[in-house]
Amino acid sequence: MKTNLLSALFAASLLLVVGYRRNLPSFPSRESSRSNPELVAGASRKSPASLAPIEMAGRRNGVDNVVEGVRDLAVQELSEGEYEKALNGLVNDPSASASDLRQLLIRRWAELDPAAAARWTSTLGSGDDLRLALKQVAIAWSNRDLTAAAQWVQSLPAGAEKSAAILDVGYEAARTSPVSAVALAAALEPSPERKELLVHAVSQWAAETPEEAVQWSEGIPNPALRQELLSSVAISMAEHNGATAAELVARLEPGVDQDRAAVAVVQRWAYENPSEAAAWVAQFPDTDTQLRAVESLLAVWVDQDDQAASEWLSSLPSGSIRAASEAAYQKALVETARRVSLASEPVVIEEGGE
Repeated sequence: MKTNLLSALFAASLLLVVGYRRNLPSFPSRESSRSNPELVAGASRKSPASLAPIEMAGRRNGVDNVVEGVRDLAVQELSEGEYEKALNGLVNDPSASASDLRQLLIRRWAELDPAAAARWTSTLGSGDDLRLALKQVAIAWSNRDLTAAAQWVQSLPAGAEKSAAILDVGYEAARTSPVSAVALAAALEPSPERKELLVHAVSQWAAETPEEAVQWSEGIPNPALRQELLSSVAISMAEHNGATAAELVARLEPGVDQDRAAVAVVQRWAYENPSEAAAWVAQFPDTDTQLRAVESLLAVWVDQDDQAASEWLSSLPSGSIRAASEAAYQKALVETARRVSLASEPVVIEEGGE
């Protein structure tokens, strides 16, 4: 009985999704056929030849295979006018397959007509269904028209769903307009999620115009947040200007953020100019941070030019940094040799029968 009920539920969902103009196959149970004439009619029609493989797979392996096959058809073949009907037919279906199908449908609809898809989400009330639908609209609309998407999320009713949608638009904005992402995040109430978006967006901003990102971050009144933002900016800057990034790290307050930024800057700087990065590391206090920075430096440098790294190592005075550097150098040599060995091994493809 349980299997029959599930079959009827999925079959009804499929008819609602694309059965308005395409005679999709259905697999209703005997009980559902008695109570739902529409299902009987749908099942009695001949399935299109293109859907025969899906129908056969469903009969062999169960209804889930049919749902999965129809998902792709729904996304590819529905006209703009059918999305609302399809989604309305699935809205009360609690199954995981129906939930996945809803997300595909709302995403595709939002790519075609984001304003219409956004209006439909207002019928969902609140909770996970609304949250997931808003996410799909936010992503699709942001990629199509970031300004309109930002205006839309700001107009949503206050609540957790609105905050989450703003974060979704913010992350999309960070890829192409980090300043817009910063503005969206700054309008949210303080939270760990807001901080993560700010850090990410400022990092992207620093890759484009680091001076502006530094200036904005330095104006943040919260000391802890300011420190984290500036460390993120420094790490981003290090890929192109290690010396300037090092200067910024030196201005940070001592602590976890400064230590983390120092090691990350060394690692990125080493790719561009390992000797300059090494000179900076040699000035570090004798701490665990210096040891971790040396390991990061030599892991990159030995792979690029182990002779130059060895010469730098020989120039170090006796003490903890030299001892740590020697250990890191040997470790890097072993790792480099291992990668070379793996890369040189022939690829063996075993032939096997069915």
